Amino acid sequence: QDSVDQGIEAVRSIAPSRVHVFGLVMPTRRACRSIYVHSKLCVADGKSVIIGSANMDNLSFFHSSELCLSIVSEELATHVLERLCAEHLGHFFTKEHLTDPIKIVEAFHRAADANFTRMLRRKPPLFRPVHLSPPDRGDIAKNFVEYPSKLEKMISKLRMAAST
Repeated sequence: QDSVDQGIEAVRSIAPSRVHVFGLVMPTRRACRSIYVHSKLCVADGKSVIIGSANMDNLSFFHSSELCLSIVSEELATHVLERLCAEHLGHFFTKEHLTDPIKIVEAFHRAADANFTRMLRRKPPLFRPVHLSPPDRGDIAKNFVEYPSKLEKMISKLRMAAST
């Protein structure tokens, strides 16, 4: 994790206003738990959707059974983006955000800021997004959020594989 954080901060130092890193949590009654998602998703230029399970490493590229699918469809891209934003942002999201990606990022910041304020008061987050960067905000989330162990992640992957 340290090397990931260092890489993110190296990029942020070059373009601090253009690099935004959020984690997603599932609020519970007393704390919150990190949402573990293995799939990767990218909506590009409001026209393309790329979804899959491959990581950007040699294991995924050459040795694992990974799949990535790229679909060019403005209708699908809009639908996927709207559905994900509504799910993760709740009342911070309106359909107006779909016209401008910067508005979506701003909505994520508002939700993550609200969670950050709650975590500073030792209260569990109410919304899914939390700041993972910059370090002063990300460290608060990392200390407050329960992250699944490697064993829990492996069990989760096995359950997903068994259900397909």
